[in-house]
Amino acid sequence: MTDPWPIVSTTRQRHVGLPPLLSKVIQARNVERAAARPRRSRAEEAALKAAQEATLDALTTYADALEGLGWPVPRRMQIEIRMHQIACGVSPRRRP
Repeated sequence: MTDPWPIVSTTRQRHVGLPPLLSKVIQARNVERAAARPRRSRAEEAALKAAQEATLDALTTYADALEGLGWPVPRRMQIEIRMHQIACGVSPRRRP
């Protein structure tokens, strides 16, 4: 994943940037939850897949931001990322 703050240099500026990233995670989760209602059409299946991918992107961006600050990624979030990687058919990234 790319650096969520390519031009932000100070830790303070990065810390201030976390709430908007977390808002994106929450918004993506809500969209995914709405798309996950009982569905039958291919269009609804595609909408759910897109929502899952958006949630995975928001989660990994937020996790990368936490790691960029040297902070731990909450265990529940790590599990949620892995679940979304499986659902989206994405290989888990290897951590150094």
